[in-house]
Amino acid sequence: MKTGSLCSLCTLCALLALFLLGLKPAFCVNANSDTPEIAPSFQEHATDKREKPLKSGPNDYFGSAVVLWRADWRPHRLPVKIFIDNSSPGDKCYKPEWKQMLYDSFLEWESATDGLLKVKRVDKEDDADIVCHWLAHRSQLNQFCDARIYSYGYTSVRGVGLDEKHEPDDATMYIVTCRDERAGIAYTDRQMKSICLNQAGRVLGIQGNSPDPLDAMGKPLRAQQLSDRDRNTIKRLYSLRLDPDRP
Repeated sequence: MKTGSLCSLCTLCALLALFLLGLKPAFCVNANSDTPEIAPSFQEHATDKREKPLKSGPNDYFGSAVVLWRADWRPHRLPVKIFIDNSSPGDKCYKPEWKQMLYDSFLEWESATDGLLKVKRVDKEDDADIVCHWLAHRSQLNQFCDARIYSYGYTSVRGVGLDEKHEPDDATMYIVTCRDERAGIAYTDRQMKSICLNQAGRVLGIQGNSPDPLDAMGKPLRAQQLSDRDRNTIKRLYSLRLDPDRP
């Protein structure tokens, strides 16, 4: 069996197991594989029956972005309040300027929606809808997902799932700062910018990956700014609320 097919099968089995157990899956940023293919029957079951088929347009990757269910932040939650923590104790890779880099990434996605999404930075974690933390070591991700595969970071969004209301309650993000944890080698600023754009897009509602590596949600991560396809995809996601046939 090919590796890609095996990964897709494992992903589907894991999601089905989460559904049967009543757990809510979260999103890990996968350093090594493309967007997993989800069986059409499972996607049909997972998406709200009132929703139209999720297909990509000629200038977006919407069909890949909303893999199972919607995870966009609704109007009554705007502006989405974001808290970005300082580095974890003993983190030798973290750079203070990365806090602003991460928030700037949120602002890029906000700008792409032409006012449909608003974000705001807050100084207290208790006031935030999205809480962002930094991890020095990839191995620390093991408490959330398989760090052997998911090496950049982890995003957990509560309130979104097969049996829930299809809108986020709150979210937590973890970003790894050390590219080589044993040697204490940090990601470069260019690498971190790509990671920040990707993670911000993930927590704002883009669950899947773009098939184009030039996009912020593509693999491998290399984008330094949003592409036209990124902007069209996030705007289309946040335009769903303007359609009366959508939940």
